[in-house]
Order: sequence, then C-alpha cells, then structure tokens
Amino acid sequence: MMTPDLPLELKIALARLWELLTTVVSRQQEQTPGPPPGGVLSGGMAVTAQDVLSRAPVIPDVDHESGEVESRLSQLERAFGLTELEAMCLLLALAPEYEPGFCRLYGMAQNHFGRQHATLSLLLDLLPLQRAAVRRLLDPNGPLIRWSLIEVDDPAPGTPRAHVAFRAATPVLRFLEGADVLDSALAPFVTPLHSARRCKRKLIGGGTAFEDLARELLFDERPGLLFKGAPGSGKTRWAAELLLAIDRQGLLIDLDRIVAEDAPAELLHQALVEATMTQCVPVIRCNQDVPWIRSSLRCWDDLIIVLSSADINTAPLEEGRNRRIVEIPELDTPTRARIWDRFLPERLRTADLSPSALAARYTLSP
Repeated sequence: MMTPDLPLELKIALARLWELLTTVVSRQQEQTPGPPPGGVLSGGMAVTAQDVLSRAPVIPDVDHESGEVESRLSQLERAFGLTELEAMCLLLALAPEYEPGFCRLYGMAQNHFGRQHATLSLLLDLLPLQRAAVRRLLDPNGPLIRWSLIEVDDPAPGTPRAHVAFRAATPVLRFLEGADVLDSALAPFVTPLHSARRCKRKLIGGGTAFEDLARELLFDERPGLLFKGAPGSGKTRWAAELLLAIDRQGLLIDLDRIVAEDAPAELLHQALVEATMTQCVPVIRCNQDVPWIRSSLRCWDDLIIVLSSADINTAPLEEGRNRRIVEIPELDTPTRARIWDRFLPERLRTADLSPSALAARYTLSP
C-alpha cells in the first residue's frame, strides 16, 4: 500500500511503473519458472511471483477537469531538464521509498532476490531498445549524478556496472513530499529572499532604469547578473526587488559562510540544487576571493544573481553565461548627509550619531 498522503501524480506514476515491471516479471517467469535465486526471504518464507504481483498499487481516479497546478514531479523534471529516460530512472530510484513492495518486485524482475534495488540492468529490462542511452545514465556529467538527484552505492569488487544499486537522494524525496526545506544541513547558509516593495529608482547611471533590466529578464530566462558595489550599497535589496518585479522567488546563499566549512564546493553545489528544486533563483553573496567559484558556476544554466564587493577580484564571477554586470555606485558624502538628515529622527541624534557622522561611516546607493 502506497503512502496515503503522496501527491496524486506521484501515486499514478508509481502505479504505472508497477504495471511495467509486472510485464518484465511475467516474461522472467516464462523463461525461468520457479522462485528466483535467493528467493527465500526473511523468516524462511518463499515468495512467488503471484505473491508479489497480487499486491499491485491501485491507480487513483484522475479528475482531468480539476485544473491543478503543475505537479512537483513535473517541476523536478523541467527544472533539471530531464529526458523521459532520465525521469524513468529517477522514478525507479525513488519507488521503494514510498512502496516497500517494489523491493520484492525489483528482485523478481531481475530474477534475483538479492537485487531488491534499482539498477541499470532493471532499467534495461524495462527499456531494452534504449541500451546505449541507459548505460550513460550514471555518467558523472549526466544530470542525475551531476545534480545529485540519485545516490549510487559503492559496489563490491567485480560488480558489473549494470548491477550497481542506486536510490533517490533525500532532498528529492522531501521535495516530492511537499517539504519547504529540503536539506536541514543547509539552514545556516541559505535564506529565502523577500522584498516588501518595488523599487522605481534607477539601478545605475547613464539612464538604464530598473524597469528596463526587469523587462530584459522577462524575455531571457537564463541570464546571469553580477551586482558589484561597496558593502552597504544595496546589492541584496536590488536583487530582491528585481526578482519581485519578474515574479520569481530568490534563495540567498551566503558563500562567505560556506567557504569556512569543510568541502565548501560541495555545499555550494547542494545549495544550488536546493534552489533549483524549489524553483528559486540562486542569489549568491560573495565578499571575498574564492578561486574555485569559476568551476562551480560555469555550468549552471538557470538565472543566477551574484552579489559581490567592488574591492575583490570578480573576474571568475564575470565569465560565461552572458553575465550582465550591474555596478551600484556610491553617493558622495554631502548627498549621503542630506539623506540621513531627512530620515534620522531628532531624538536619536547625538554628536556621534549625526547625519554627517553617519554619512562618513556608511555608504548608500542611488
């Protein structure tokens, strides 16, 4: 019995996968009647194909007129650009997590109860005409491995590649279940980025307006943006308001904290995957030189925004991805003093907390 609170489309996908596997099991039984090798399970109970197939999940009734929003399973496939074959591989990897009966069915389909897990061999049994494509699914540069959507077991010496077990990564399972936070280990390094209002002022000099840049992004779904400016110049605010203008959510990734951890490149990768799964735009705050950042961002395809101080080497951040560079200039000291004079309440002013003192201490953007 499948977990009752699963999203409807996931239930349907799992039930249809069960049907495909029963075809493979039936074919295996015709070729080699009797229990598969290793067919005696825990408790000394032998399990037949009929025992397994009789527990098939029921395909739920679907109301095609309900007008439901895009399911999370479809979102996941679209976000990472998965092909139908890659989506099938991912479904095979996650099915046992929601319906334990798939483990026995996998063993039966592979004609060996010791292989109660997803393998390329099992996928080849399902899709025998796509042998070449199936064998490439676990390549490091493929999306399933590259974006850490599945986890591959360390095989025993001599294990054929086709028999190596793999399973869905925990963030994928949490995303499909509707969780808002996919990886609790990332909590210290990522924060949802919100903006309470739209900004009507200009981003940079020369007459380029905020609305003009937002309009460009609406017609270019995969650009890169690099906001450069001194600390306190408003880079984060500009990013938040720009995302609000194009109706996107942002996930602020604090790279300055990540680089102090062990395996920082892996942490950044996990944060970028988290942003993609939750359909957020990664907004990376980077105020120090990070030599390895170029390789981490080079192959990232979705919209991404980087916030960087003007006094660090931003060349690695500017390469590739048609990245637009937006420099946020500082206001001069007299102008900043006038702004502080306008907004600083009289009751708070002291010799050390005056408009001129604040103007000398803090930068402001236009």
